[in-house]
Amino acid sequence: MSRGSVIASIQTDVTPDVIIALQHDGLEMIGSTSVHGFVVDLSGVELLEPDEFEVLLGTMEMAKLMGARPVLCGLRPGVVSALVDLDVDLEEIDATRTIDDALDILAESHDEARQDRRRSLPVADDEHQHETHDPDPE
Repeated sequence: MSRGSVIASIQTDVTPDVIIALQHDGLEMIGSTSVHGFVVDLSGVELLEPDEFEVLLGTMEMAKLMGARPVLCGLRPGVVSALVDLDVDLEEIDATRTIDDALDILAESHDEARQDRRRSLPVADDEHQHETHDPDPE
């Protein structure tokens, strides 16, 4: 975990077992901590099959449902080219070149979300703040 985010790094050939372990361990960490981001580093991956990528996308969607914004980083040109050639839906994916870039994006979005929540809090009206209400006036 780093800067409020879980980081899952794959630095080996991707197999179904590796993807399932990433899903299990990553979601377990998200569920047991109060993180706001889930970074999946694929910089060590040279080949990613479409079905493995679909499982990874599902994992990222699960992370989002658990309150952690997912970001992919380190995609190699061969992986990107294959995903585009296979017409994989990449619309909802945030991707960066490095882990640091991913953490920067997550920190910025987390700060913006906190500011938005502060702006939406109701402001106390000083005029009514000091009034007392007597439930049994006589």
